[in-house]
Amino acid sequence: MGFCTNLFLEITGDEKLTSQLKDQRDEYDIKFLKNLEKMSNQDRSILKRGAGLPINESNKRLLVFYRMLKGISLYPNEEEIYYLIATLYAWNSISFNGDFGKSMALLSQKKSSTQSIENRFMVLVDCSIDSSVFSRYMLNLVKITEKNSIGIDWDRLLKDLKYWEHEDGFIQKKWIKSFFS
Repeated sequence: MGFCTNLFLEITGDEKLTSQLKDQRDEYDIKFLKNLEKMSNQDRSILKRGAGLPINESNKRLLVFYRMLKGISLYPNEEEIYYLIATLYAWNSISFNGDFGKSMALLSQKKSSTQSIENRFMVLVDCSIDSSVFSRYMLNLVKITEKNSIGIDWDRLLKDLKYWEHEDGFIQKKWIKSFFS
């Protein structure tokens, strides 16, 4: 469950209602990703130009982004994450089953410069999601995966990024374990 869902459970104490809220959040994620799959080449190009940049840098990108969110309600703290996913998806829409660490492991196996990929990956997992470094490294790695025909599990990535700042760092640990497994 996400932070807001856990907070809702804590406030209401109603597990059934909280479960319904979680299901609704999952439906929003699926709808958003389906909207990304159906986006036009023009919209894809517009979002590509926004990759790695803050959400408020261009109204034209916002127009496309909010079109992808039609019928989806986000918590205020989720908007930047969804924007990042939208701009990265524009660069690589290849499907995959596994977390981002697994995609990076496959990339590392394909590339002759495995140390370079490992170094970039380790910088990424050490960053705060709010930093510009995080967005730039994600963009760089997503572009490299696309060039090497390696996909990304966008649903899992979206869910993982929602928990990126969790105090336990369990997402980063999971990615690192997948990378080195």
